[in-house]
Amino acid sequence: MKKEEILTVGAPSEDERLASFTSAQNRVALLMFLSLGLNVLLSVAAGAALSSAALKENVAARDVANAAVYIIMIGVPVALSGLICGKKTRSYFTVGRGGKNSAAFAFAALGAVFFAQLTAVLFEKLGGAVGIDLAGAADTVTEPGHIVFNAVFTVIFPCVLEELFLRGVVLGELLPYGKGFAVVASGALFALMHLDPLKMPVAFISGAVFALSVIYCQTLTVCIAVHFANNLITVLFMYMPLFLPEAAYLAVEAAICAAVFAAGTVAFIYLLKHKNDAADGGALCTDCNETYKVDLRRKPLAKISPYLYVYAAAAIIMTVSTLFSGGVK
Repeated sequence: MKKEEILTVGAPSEDERLASFTSAQNRVALLMFLSLGLNVLLSVAAGAALSSAALKENVAARDVANAAVYIIMIGVPVALSGLICGKKTRSYFTVGRGGKNSAAFAFAALGAVFFAQLTAVLFEKLGGAVGIDLAGAADTVTEPGHIVFNAVFTVIFPCVLEELFLRGVVLGELLPYGKGFAVVASGALFALMHLDPLKMPVAFISGAVFALSVIYCQTLTVCIAVHFANNLITVLFMYMPLFLPEAAYLAVEAAICAAVFAAGTVAFIYLLKHKNDAADGGALCTDCNETYKVDLRRKPLAKISPYLYVYAAAAIIMTVSTLFSGGVK
């Protein structure tokens, strides 16, 4: 069905809109449960496979296993989205340059995401002050092969797979029923998917910003680019202390932070003056169909699918159990 045909269908009743909205949420919940289940099953399988004496201390094997688990837990739901949601998978993915203000939105989004990252560092410090290691124990590995593998994997794969999943399929399923709920829900699901108390607030803010970029710029390219840039900066900050003197890497870190915030502030001011210049066009993943929009002003929590609540509860329980099994000193 073409975009023009979707926008001109007859107005359904409130009950029909709500039923359609619930069905879309149920499909999203199924995809999220599929990802969570694959994560758990494959992680257990990988742990068992690496428990032998020969592989227990094999860093390369552990890296490959973790990468495989991640790719499968995100890639399989995306690949099966067409079967589960009843649409062609490619209909969710709009790539291209976007509108004339897409570059400005990208800089503003990067500034917002980067600010959220810094708040996470503050929470980590506060957690440490009360005896809770929110960051978890991290291995300090300096082998070049390990560093290159993790740098490439951390920078490239999440910015593509996570955006296709959360801002392509998930956002695309929810957008026809209202922009506000779609943005908040995709951000919340993105946060819950990380199963990490330190990353959850950052992921929520980042997910909401990425969703807004898809709606405003009418393309996934901007959120993929911003996600890539943020991951690249994070990896640089992680590994610079291994190769540069303390004074040098602190100076580089400060310069990058100042540049990101300055560019983000200028871009945000520019967007405020051009807030009505959003891009036109796009594919199904950027549609907000007013015909099917659901009014969430009254009893909004009652209109959310029970399956999404169950998924949220499962993700929170797993996050808390992970935190208290290894994070409390």
